[in-house]
Amino acid sequence: GFVDLVSEGRVPAVRDGKSGYLDLQGKVVIPIVYDAGRSFSDGLAAVGKNKKWGYIDRNGRNLNPFTFDEAGQFGNGLAPAKVGTRTGFINKSGVFSFDLPFSYAPGFLTGDEESNTLVAQADVSRFWTDDQKFGYVNTSGKVIWGPLEGNPDHPPLFGWSEEAKTQSCEGIPQMVRTRIAKFLSH
Repeated sequence: GFVDLVSEGRVPAVRDGKSGYLDLQGKVVIPIVYDAGRSFSDGLAAVGKNKKWGYIDRNGRNLNPFTFDEAGQFGNGLAPAKVGTRTGFINKSGVFSFDLPFSYAPGFLTGDEESNTLVAQADVSRFWTDDQKFGYVNTSGKVIWGPLEGNPDHPPLFGWSEEAKTQSCEGIPQMVRTRIAKFLSH
């Protein structure tokens, strides 16, 4: 996934097994005290402590307490998160905007996975269910595709009939996507 990227002037840094952030001059601007840290996006970064996740802003202020079991990156003001068995997307106040059952969702960000760069915020998030089905959800929480077996090899094209959508997925291999790591890959 899109992990450990330099974004918004903050460089994720790890020392002695702890995570923090440097500025672009190499100065520690957010103390290296967290068990884990994701890249900044949409002004916030998810950080882990004692097996729970919260969010900090670029100045290191803790905006959401460490209540999440999994916490993804913000895009379009929403981030994928998990608390207990509940999964969905939270807003920047840490409140669930909508629930969605998934095992993994990268959030409303699009990017180049080959070069590991975030390109832009997206209007849809991909998601995978526990049984490896794939879908797209929009920012209002409406599932606009799937979840289905196999992946389309392109973002959803709006205005397609269900039949055309199904045809567009024909011939997609059913291999389990090992490149999709869970949030907690460590």
